[in-house]
Amino acid sequence: MAALVAGLGAGGYVLLRPGSSTALPRIDMDGVDPAVQQAIAEAEAAVRAAPRSADAWGKLGMVLTSAVFEEAALACFRQAEALDPTNPRWPYFQGCIALVHGDREVLPALRRAVARSDDTLFAPRLRLAEECLRVGLVDEARGQFEEIVRRDDSHARAHLGLAQCAFHEQRLDAVPHHLARAVDHPRTRKAALALSAQWHRRRGDVVAADRALAAWAELPEDLDWPDELRTEVLQLRVGEAARVGLATALLDQGREAEALRLLHELVSEYPKSGRAWSLLGWALAKRRDAAGAEKALRTALDCQADDSQAHFELGRLRYQQGDRAGAIRHFRAAATLKPSYLQAHFNLGVCLEEEGDRAGATAAFRAAVLCQPLSAPAQARLGRLLSKDDPVAARSHLEQAIALNPDDAESRRLLASLKPPHD
Repeated sequence: MAALVAGLGAGGYVLLRPGSSTALPRIDMDGVDPAVQQAIAEAEAAVRAAPRSADAWGKLGMVLTSAVFEEAALACFRQAEALDPTNPRWPYFQGCIALVHGDREVLPALRRAVARSDDTLFAPRLRLAEECLRVGLVDEARGQFEEIVRRDDSHARAHLGLAQCAFHEQRLDAVPHHLARAVDHPRTRKAALALSAQWHRRRGDVVAADRALAAWAELPEDLDWPDELRTEVLQLRVGEAARVGLATALLDQGREAEALRLLHELVSEYPKSGRAWSLLGWALAKRRDAAGAEKALRTALDCQADDSQAHFELGRLRYQQGDRAGAIRHFRAAATLKPSYLQAHFNLGVCLEEEGDRAGATAAFRAAVLCQPLSAPAQARLGRLLSKDDPVAARSHLEQAIALNPDDAESRRLLASLKPPHD
């Protein structure tokens, strides 16, 4: 993808027609995907046809944003806002761009967007609240979060924000109520557990804090919160990289059928896109289409041999089909390509242990623990493997496993069977 447009504010514009005071931002198209070039050309043509149309300018800005020409997009959104000062989209998109680049116009733009939003549009208010909290404007942040909750009491992201405000303001008794509304939501669970650990530690309950951190460590990253306005931009994305990003977002949101349709189109148009094939393989595996998934993942590796995710997913498929040797080969490749890949090391350890390779399994679980010391399963598996050969080390790992997961009865039983350290 080409770099951001250069020269805005210094002659980087193209006049629509002789004598016109409105100009299109100049875009350097060198190396840009042809599909992106076509989308930009069509949006520019719409502006030339209706230079006083806020929607045309806004659409051009959205197309440019989707293609990561953000400076040029910013100029378009400013023009759209000047032509239609009642639409919250145009200042909101300005605020989102400013947010990425640390611009001081973030808060003014987001405040304008909030002022123009109706009761059903939460994205600008949520974005403003979170940015206010980030820069220390806790009173304003709390007010915005409270307004969202007033309109929708089930809004987990706003409850998380109110818990964070209460924690910053030292109102510790108010934190649990809001955390309880956030910790069970898949889009806020990990952030809520992180705050829960801080809250427990602030109250002096180290054990509860460690348990919260252990649960946090086992979770994937929270999914992005739905943003109805940003979705409008995502839907305009074209070209290989942009559409791979959209497919990833759809998969993250659980919209697998839409993602699969997009990915099948994508690999047809870009048959050498390793990332697209890899994502397609992952999605097909989730749909239990083992044959289709394996074909897609092997094609991904033909395109991009160092794709650790494709190796990992192939390892899982091979294991599910009883091919432990194949699983070991792919898990080992994934762990080698990405040494911080906890699950690759862990799954490799499981396979090697089942094959009777205790030394290899021990090394794999050690690597998993190094990746994530708060992984209760990795600590437990390593402790169990070491219990026969190195009971002192085994005791340490089993104790950590139990501290992280008090419900681990097997580790408790094994720990009790080990000789006390002084014997």
